Amino acid sequence: MGSPARDHDLAIDRRLRRSFALVWLVFSAFLPFFVLWLSDRGLSPSQVGVVLAAAALAAVIAAPFWSHVADRRAGTVRTLQVAFVSAGVLAIALDLTGSVLWAIAAAAAALAAAQAPQTPLTDALAVSILGPRLNEYGSFRLWASVGWGVGAIVFGVLFQRVGLGPMLPLYAVGVVVSAWYVGRFHTRRPVPQHPALAFGSFGDALTHVARLPLYLLGVFVLGASTHAAWDFVPLRIAAGGKGPLLVGIAAGASAFIEIPFMRSSGSLLDRFGPRRVFVAGASVYAAASFAWAFVTSPLAVSAIRVGIGVGFGLTYVTLVVITGTLVPERLTNTGQTLQQICSQGLAPIAGGLVGGFVYEHIGARQLFLGSAAGIVAGIAIVWTSTATLAGPATE
Repeated sequence: MGSPARDHDLAIDRRLRRSFALVWLVFSAFLPFFVLWLSDRGLSPSQVGVVLAAAALAAVIAAPFWSHVADRRAGTVRTLQVAFVSAGVLAIALDLTGSVLWAIAAAAAALAAAQAPQTPLTDALAVSILGPRLNEYGSFRLWASVGWGVGAIVFGVLFQRVGLGPMLPLYAVGVVVSAWYVGRFHTRRPVPQHPALAFGSFGDALTHVARLPLYLLGVFVLGASTHAAWDFVPLRIAAGGKGPLLVGIAAGASAFIEIPFMRSSGSLLDRFGPRRVFVAGASVYAAASFAWAFVTSPLAVSAIRVGIGVGFGLTYVTLVVITGTLVPERLTNTGQTLQQICSQGLAPIAGGLVGGFVYEHIGARQLFLGSAAGIVAGIAIVWTSTATLAGPATE
């Protein structure tokens, strides 16, 4: 029999895995289909880009508030619960907007502001729980891929049959359930920091963490370049006569591809170091964008989208691990939030606006070729900015 302390630790580990699975199952009802939902409301590709950019901007503005509250005031768990419940209410508000562009954009922006802390704070929760076991993060994060993969396929089948009408109500119910479940983790209030710094925890991180701004620039360039391509892949698929079913299958199957790479990420990080594993994963992104420039068949486009799971399984894990290594414990939530702002906040603003314009007015091929070039540039910046990061003896 195990000791009570060991049993307690195993119970927390199981709870963390289930949290990842639940949160990303809920996300899968919304994120893969949002562009199609906007298109169903009558928006053009350029207008879709405007809505995506407005949502991303709202998330960027809101994220510092959420992470500061988590690191300085309420703690990770309580902040997550408020964010989840807020997202549920605002999802219903978005569902009631009709087809008016400004109303959709405003409601989507408010929803994005509530969604802003959900991924980085869930990651930060894992980082704080794992502590010295941080290289094991991938074996926990893979359960998010399980939840996402199952959900994307199931919801894709559902929406193909009944339409996208249930999308937002289902998501709203899911985030409220998520708020209840994360409340099962221990709530710990942060220790007050004195003296208070300008711009709170964000100012602390950007001022006192060496090379963090350059690292974040590389993450942003990588994220903007990938979003410019990824956000418009559903339209590329739909242009070939396919709908939510193929979009959902592509997103779900991609998540299942991620799982073995996330599971093996701990041994890969120990052997090669996070920088080399990051380069390997991000290079898959570049190859996919380059391939999309020349492939038009919906099935082929979807197959490439599935293959991106290899890159995501390595890149996402390494960015969380690198960020968790770069920032001190007092800035765990802020560090992950800054990384997410650059990769999932500021990046979609640039990627959505530029990608929508290029896709509609210049051409899909030019969009995807430009995306591939930008990804390569982002890889180079991240590699340079993390040159002093501890790694294996061979690095």
